[in-house]
Amino acid sequence: MLMNDMGDNSRAQVWDRIWNRMAMLAGGIGGLLAFAGIAALVAPGVPAGARLAGLAPVAVGGLAILFAVRAHRARSRKLMACAFACVLGGGALTAILQSATA
Repeated sequence: MLMNDMGDNSRAQVWDRIWNRMAMLAGGIGGLLAFAGIAALVAPGVPAGARLAGLAPVAVGGLAILFAVRAHRARSRKLMACAFACVLGGGALTAILQSATA
């Protein structure tokens, strides 16, 4: 019996794994962004303006997680693109905020 007949690597299973890994990547990086924003909020010696600006990465990271979960459930390319756009934008935002407060 051929390996393809067993269904181990069918096209549907491969796409399932790809969608799962893309969602995990976007959601994981979104979680790291949210964690970085929370860390900026509770860090000692940070000015009040920087603490307030630290809410932006928390919001963007939360949106990335939300979009990643919804994209995985609906298999929507647009939502997955939004998740990765939030991840990239949040990373840039975090870098800008760190350079501004340093």
